[in-house]
Amino acid sequence: MSDITVFGAGAFGTALAISLAREGLEVSLVARDEAHAREMREAGENARRLPGVPLPEGVRPTASAEGAADICLLAVPMQALAGYLERIAAHLEGRRLVACCKGIDLASGRGPTAVIAEACPSATPAILSGPSFAVDIADNPSRAELLNRLRGARVSIRTTEGTSEGSVLGVEYEQVVWPDGQRETLATVSLVTPEGIWSSDIDDVLSFRILDEDLAAELNKALVALAEHRADNIKTLDIAFRGNGEREVMVGYVHETPVWKTSYRLVMPEEAGNRLTLQGWAIVENTTEEDWEGVRLSLVAGQPISFIMDLYEPLFIQRPEVPVPTGAGARPRSYGGGQSPFANEQESVADGRAAGRGGGRGDKAMMAPAAEMGAFGDRRVASMAS
Repeated sequence: MSDITVFGAGAFGTALAISLAREGLEVSLVARDEAHAREMREAGENARRLPGVPLPEGVRPTASAEGAADICLLAVPMQALAGYLERIAAHLEGRRLVACCKGIDLASGRGPTAVIAEACPSATPAILSGPSFAVDIADNPSRAELLNRLRGARVSIRTTEGTSEGSVLGVEYEQVVWPDGQRETLATVSLVTPEGIWSSDIDDVLSFRILDEDLAAELNKALVALAEHRADNIKTLDIAFRGNGEREVMVGYVHETPVWKTSYRLVMPEEAGNRLTLQGWAIVENTTEEDWEGVRLSLVAGQPISFIMDLYEPLFIQRPEVPVPTGAGARPRSYGGGQSPFANEQESVADGRAAGRGGGRGDKAMMAPAAEMGAFGDRRVASMAS
């Protein structure tokens, strides 16, 4: 029995199975049909989705969901996840299902874990997060950006002055103002070599090669995944007709075309005395994948009243951010300085102490503080009682 089952033999699912097998795990890679699984077993690679990358011995291609492992990775497109789980739900009871897809189901508006919970109530849903590949090229990076993302990797860079090998330290950007006032951003790549820090302008770099074979393979996988994504945008259309018998059917479709342009030509006469001829031409571009043979062309002037709406990308409404209300609290009342109502008594006590220290009538002076303090305490009690 396999340690992990990967459902979906696309580029991403195959890459996951290969990575897990390299860690010493037995992986079952479930393809859509037996023909695809047999091709992978015979060729030792997924020639359809990830050509040129051999499958390790720990990867077992199959088309059956029976005997699925306790941990299952679902590397299928998000829009196909619900229907796929309905077909194999009987083999996934009590399993731990990890969704390896992004986005939401457009039909129901639910995420991967919610789709798993509804299709397989007894399963434990989870989701795989993080970058798909070690080198991110989804945003079409420039050479400088790509080298900066390869920081720490060993590369070989060929410039107009020769070839240097080392680890990528980084890419620096500098704003330069030319004498004519034009501003330009120059990039400089730096490598750590045995001789020290080597630097060169990006414009002088003719080519570079990643020396780490695993990292170079990751870059190739990312490129294959981008190509596969373009193939996913191709839609298959099934047309069904009611009735019986054979009959001719004409199917038409609307294809977006660029705006046609006008051009004018002035034709000079071949013989003297004839008039000049002004011709009007329409320039029409064929952007389809087929040649125009036997077509009927109609050109319409004016701006078309139409619009384009993206119905595939999920749309999120940003909610307004409201600050936490903080009401002003009541301040304690403060008073200015004044004279204490007990000032006279305190002065008397101070005078008595001074007299006691002065020597003469010492016993009488020593009794004064007690008497004065008694008067002070009586005054304070009386004040509080009033």
